[in-house]
Amino acid sequence: MVTLSESGWVGDRQPTEDDVYQANQRPQVTWLHEYKATLLASMGKTVHTPRVRRLPFQRGTAMPGACTYPLQQLYDMPTLPPREELDRLRGLFVAAFGSQFFLEAYGLPGTGSERSQLPPHLELAYATIASIALPLGHGRINAEETGRASQLFNAGARYYVVMTETDNSESRSATTVLSTSLLATYGLLCAATNDRNWGESLLGWTLTMARSLRWHESDQGIASSNRSQRSGLIGYVFTVAVVHALIFGISPLVCGRDLKTGMLGASCDIMTAYSALFSSNVDLLDSSKHPGDALILLLALISDTLFTELTSHIVQAVPDIDDPETGSTRKYPTRLIAGSAARERMEIEEWTTRALRRWRVAFAGVATQETLALSFYLELRLTYPRIDVLLWQCGYEQRLQTISGDNTVGQEIMERSAHLAWLVLDHVDVRKRPHESLQAIWLTPILFHSALIIWRSQTATGQGTTGSLKALGLFAHELDALPWPCCDVMSTCLRSLQAPTAPGRC
Repeated sequence: MVTLSESGWVGDRQPTEDDVYQANQRPQVTWLHEYKATLLASMGKTVHTPRVRRLPFQRGTAMPGACTYPLQQLYDMPTLPPREELDRLRGLFVAAFGSQFFLEAYGLPGTGSERSQLPPHLELAYATIASIALPLGHGRINAEETGRASQLFNAGARYYVVMTETDNSESRSATTVLSTSLLATYGLLCAATNDRNWGESLLGWTLTMARSLRWHESDQGIASSNRSQRSGLIGYVFTVAVVHALIFGISPLVCGRDLKTGMLGASCDIMTAYSALFSSNVDLLDSSKHPGDALILLLALISDTLFTELTSHIVQAVPDIDDPETGSTRKYPTRLIAGSAARERMEIEEWTTRALRRWRVAFAGVATQETLALSFYLELRLTYPRIDVLLWQCGYEQRLQTISGDNTVGQEIMERSAHLAWLVLDHVDVRKRPHESLQAIWLTPILFHSALIIWRSQTATGQGTTGSLKALGLFAHELDALPWPCCDVMSTCLRSLQAPTAPGRC
């Protein structure tokens, strides 16, 4: 590492009079101009810089020196692991995570002759997830492995930031979108505040780069060979964005109506298929038999549901009307309620419920067990929209100020909600399906939320016993088998809720 005293950079020392004089000169060709010209020449492009937001979707060409930023000039940066270690972790990543629906459609770079041409931030993204997948399905990773994954994650994030500041042209490539989305996956599923903050920042940068690649536009003008790759990459970015909203209890950064790319197993685009869920044109859904299409449509439903919940939290349901003549309580049908925000919300929930039923009819034989668990979780949120309040009530998310509304107001857990929470657990078996469970990055929040529904149903009504709270251990057992760092905190919280001495706080 080069110290400040040894560095030749002007910014690393106090400027002299000669530095000030040289800085105020206006030479015909500055050093920065020469540097940019050299970069453009190495990339085989002209001096003209294309418009940033009109760049076509492309994976980039594999060529020597593809990383155009001068790594030899970067100092005070984390030391990369040895080449043999990076290659080993890359192979583990492909085996454990490479068969994910969207990543498989995109086609992960870094195999065969491309092994030495990957940028450092992508290699570190592979290594980060591979390092936590080593004991997959065999128990919790130890502190040394957790620290190692965190070091790789922070190194990858720092290399990306330096690359962006040095040569921003590489940030406008699909490969960089892939690396930042993978790094964001780990960061969002961490327990450390610093890593989670990095994960949120990486997700924001990912969405910005994805929009510069016109991901929110249709496939018109895109080569047919790149359409499935584009749909796969966009599908994974959208998955990470929805998981981010579930974890932090906020409105999603992306909605389903932004998905205008083609489906993986059908000729129509995602938006057209999504609209078919809300109409009688269900024949359009029968043309797709790809599990990735089932997942992306379900995530779109969840995204819109979260947006509806979190933007209308101040709107309470229509109250029951007490009848003074009979002494009973009457419930008015939805169609008889005057037009209001509450009625609109109830209608949206009814439309979403019908769309979910159509989804199950169309994709029941295609969706995986983990995707089916997500479908039951969506139905659970429709029956109990205030799941995020339970995170505050149990003491898990006191440090996060992202929960909207009155946190002190509870809602009665219906029997249907508890039943759906058990159905979520029934479709999750991490030890029998370790790779599929790792790829289903949404399992962590939905398992924890479902467990809190069971906890609330046993403690709020006064009908549960201490023995019944031991059922929380079943959810903690599955969380223990998942390798993400936040799972350890969640399982510890659930086990503390079983204690009769402090049943209301983790």
